[in-house]
Amino acid sequence: MRILGGAVASSVTGRNIYVAAFLLPIGGITCTFLGSLQATVSGEYPNSVFILAVILIFVICDLPYES
Repeated sequence: MRILGGAVASSVTGRNIYVAAFLLPIGGITCTFLGSLQATVSGEYPNSVFILAVILIFVICDLPYES
């Protein structure tokens, strides 16, 4: 999940894939440190849904279709 999210962030922003994969969990760590586990779950769920939606869009757009 982290590598796929890093690949999506890399393709959207042009950042190195390893840097993007490393920086993605920083938001979750910060939220857990400042908030609580409930804040982490309520904050990370929409983030994960967004990342999966972007991955799905990339997959659908990249699929070769026949006419």
